Amino acid sequence: MGEHFHEWLAQTAFIPFTKGAKWPGTTAVLGGTLLFLVATWLHPGPVGIWSWVG
Repeated sequence: MGEHFHEWLAQTAFIPFTKGAKWPGTTAVLGGTLLFLVATWLHPGPVGIWSWVG
């Protein structure tokens, strides 16, 4: 997409309120991991990581 895309990418925050964060992707990774763990824990049968734990 060229140089203009990289300029735009450097000025854009993909997660609200994290434009000044040093690693804005960290918020998404931590949030996604937490959501995954909670969703698998709430599932009626043992799935994902919880099938190994129990």
